[in-house]
Amino acid sequence: MVDVETTAITASFVIWHCVLLFFVLGIIGHLLNFYVLTRRKLRSSPCTLYFLAATAAACVVVWIMLPWRFLQYAYNIEPAYYSSAICKIEYYLNNTTRAMASWFLGLACMDRYFCSSSNARMRRFSSVRMARIIIIIFTLTMFIIHIHVPIYNIVGTGRTPVPFSQVSTICTITTGFYATFSLYWFFIVYAFSPPVIMLIFGLLTLFNIHQRRRQILPNASDINNRKREKTSRQMLIMLIVQCTFITICTMPTALQRFYTYFTS
Repeated sequence: MVDVETTAITASFVIWHCVLLFFVLGIIGHLLNFYVLTRRKLRSSPCTLYFLAATAAACVVVWIMLPWRFLQYAYNIEPAYYSSAICKIEYYLNNTTRAMASWFLGLACMDRYFCSSSNARMRRFSSVRMARIIIIIFTLTMFIIHIHVPIYNIVGTGRTPVPFSQVSTICTITTGFYATFSLYWFFIVYAFSPPVIMLIFGLLTLFNIHQRRRQILPNASDINNRKREKTSRQMLIMLIVQCTFITICTMPTALQRFYTYFTS
């Protein structure tokens, strides 16, 4: 009994400090994103719009969902356990915004590929107007394809998360076929597809840049072109860093869900 209580206290302590650390870093990081991406010289870049869209979606996760999870894991306070409406809205918003944050970075990688292409038709897809249209359509699409989440999330009986791990009323998904579907949906839509798209279009972008450097003579670039090239490189570096962290943070979660499902 003492060991169980000690484990629960230790787990609560670790979760409390980890969530608090992520919350503080999330606030600082996203505020810096907004500050940098809204600067005048970056406003004309369509990639900036994708970054801003990804940051806005991530802000919902960090500023709203993370404190919610903090109350749940640290103090076992979860209004969704007692209200079906809150349960459905919470999971719907959490799943949708998390996926959007990853996919917008994937769209940013695609934009960099189109922008760096030597084909004029391909470069037309990289424009501020096109980025705005794609962001609006994609946002609506993500909310539509996640409509099954509030339908199949219910208030039922189950075990509360660590460290409490008590049999109680919780907000959970329905059992049966949807439990398996939800597992693969999370893996494909959130953990697997965005990093793969980021990797593919990231490599294609690097290939395009390498090809253009071989085609352009050293004295053929003026000052404005060099500035644009510098900005593009900076955006690409920022994109690579964010994509790397997204992959590192999402894949372990998906694998853990698979492990829990097949060993339970």
